[in-house]
Amino acid sequence: MINVTNNYLENNIFYTAKNLIFSSKFPWTFASNENDKFLQFYHSLVISNKNNEREVSPFMSPTISYLLKTLNVENVLRAEVVMITKTTENIDIPIPTDPTIKNRYKSILCLNTSNSNICIGGGDVIECIENRIITIPSNLSHNITSPSDKNFTCLIVIEYKKSL
Repeated sequence: MINVTNNYLENNIFYTAKNLIFSSKFPWTFASNENDKFLQFYHSLVISNKNNEREVSPFMSPTISYLLKTLNVENVLRAEVVMITKTTENIDIPIPTDPTIKNRYKSILCLNTSNSNICIGGGDVIECIENRIITIPSNLSHNITSPSDKNFTCLIVIEYKKSL
């Protein structure tokens, strides 16, 4: 099941989140990668620790809470904001997946439009367009491409279990 929805959040909710994340006060962590062909930054919004307790970022705004509600989330396993910087040409960036995991989903909300793509299962290619959300089963292989037309691509990525 691949679900793509354009204009997912109402404008006032979407731009509240985007303006916060794109502000100079938003804290980013640099994520090193093995090939140094692109730069990646992230900010963890929700992390489930080993005791299944959720650690929530102080930047877990009402916008993210609203997003979790609209996705019918029962349990957030991980939620983060990811920024991938511009490269001279698009580079495939594999996203780790575990094919044995069942009944978990990943939703990717694009915060800006760029020529980055989300490539799913080796076939479907979905463009990164502002306020577009892509939802897939977590165990489905996928990757993202770096942008070559904008300074960065920014995404909110949420991995979760759905409510029944």
